[in-house]
Amino acid sequence: MPRFSRVLFPSLLVMLSLVSPALAASGGSLIKGSGPAVYYLGADGKRYVFPNSRIYSSWYADFSGVVTVSDSALASHTIGGAVTYKPGARMVKLATDPKVYAVDAHGTLRPVATEQVAATLYGADWAKKIDDLSDAYFTSYSVGASISSASAFSPAAVLAAATDIGTDRGIVAAGAQVGAAPDLTKLALGDGKHATSAQRGYIYSCQTSFNGSGAFADGPWISGSTWDATKKSTVDGHVSWPNAAVSIAVSGANRMITSNALPKTHATGTYPIASSDDAYSYDRNPNSIKAQSLSVTLPANPTVAASPTCVGGEVGISVTGVPIFDGFDAGGRDAVAHEVQDSCDGHPQESGEYHYHGPSSCVAQGDGELFGYAYDGFGIYSNLENGKYLTNADLDECHGTTSAVLWDGKMTVMYHYVLTREFPYTVGCFKGKSYWTGPSAAGQTGGPGGQMGPPPGGAGMGFPPPMF
Repeated sequence: MPRFSRVLFPSLLVMLSLVSPALAASGGSLIKGSGPAVYYLGADGKRYVFPNSRIYSSWYADFSGVVTVSDSALASHTIGGAVTYKPGARMVKLATDPKVYAVDAHGTLRPVATEQVAATLYGADWAKKIDDLSDAYFTSYSVGASISSASAFSPAAVLAAATDIGTDRGIVAAGAQVGAAPDLTKLALGDGKHATSAQRGYIYSCQTSFNGSGAFADGPWISGSTWDATKKSTVDGHVSWPNAAVSIAVSGANRMITSNALPKTHATGTYPIASSDDAYSYDRNPNSIKAQSLSVTLPANPTVAASPTCVGGEVGISVTGVPIFDGFDAGGRDAVAHEVQDSCDGHPQESGEYHYHGPSSCVAQGDGELFGYAYDGFGIYSNLENGKYLTNADLDECHGTTSAVLWDGKMTVMYHYVLTREFPYTVGCFKGKSYWTGPSAAGQTGGPGGQMGPPPGGAGMGFPPPMF
């Protein structure tokens, strides 16, 4: 590849003259002692070095947020490492390496293949947006997949997603179990967590009122504001569906999916829920599972939109052919917690459409395994990534992240949604352009997941028609 122009900058610590007086500092603060060096104080109690002024400026516009602490207080915080460039802000290169790298999420350096790609991504003055990175700090980064075309990376999108240094670096409080499996005995309920804009841990819902029904009584697994997934009842039965059918095919720029909404790879419980089933004491779902006629055409290589958009009941399709609904029941409560599903975490609504509201114990349990496709075309993956269980703290406001995943047979660094055991479970908002054409859940008698109303796409139609 061509040797890009070099841009030199001073390799020195951030200097400043006017900062806040001595105050107590907490995780996420900028701190300094009597000297000129400024540090980022992580939630783990450690301080992180800014290797140069440009890295600092990629995150902060000025020094107004810097807190001065005593030198003894500063010394009590050990050095945790170096702050990396804010994703999407600049490109970098090493003096000993001719490659030019874009900075992606979590300190991932992605080689930019050509000057043309660099110009498309960063503008005609792209050469002025390259900083030299000292070899000494190269180990603070990891190297990801090459950016061979402008569609493979969006500087604006990753820049907007990088809300703070701690989240981007994955800095957690001292004593926290990094990458540990979630505590299934004390999960926070998602009741009422709907928002009118994108917000982490919430669903940016097109529906603003919820008047439908669902489970009529809380099970003993629900206690106050939490619930215990290990004690939750499941619907009895083991019903196979030999006529289940799903097709997922890529043709040119399109991904075409057809399904009859019956699970291709697993059995279901027996519906309607029998009065002899213990689940009947809490949820009397009267609906039978019925085959549907579903089809959707999505972009094969989706792109991040300028801003997130709301979701309206159904959010995607799983690799099993089963529709994926959002995390609410018809009453705006946490559907995964309140409604009783079968052992594969699915159940039918009024038209007989079997669906999931969250992770299924029968699908995508492996590391980095694809669960399905959201209606904007992005993949939905298992929450185990390189041996680490991802949580809401690792994800953005739409319940996604940017990292390397297996996409159409190739490891690709791209945006994707992540399944978690925390609400909202799958998709909190659409990060890309939505190809959902059905009505929002508003105005339905049963709403999303409702047992007494039509599916979000209308009776007998759980997918939007082709859009390409």
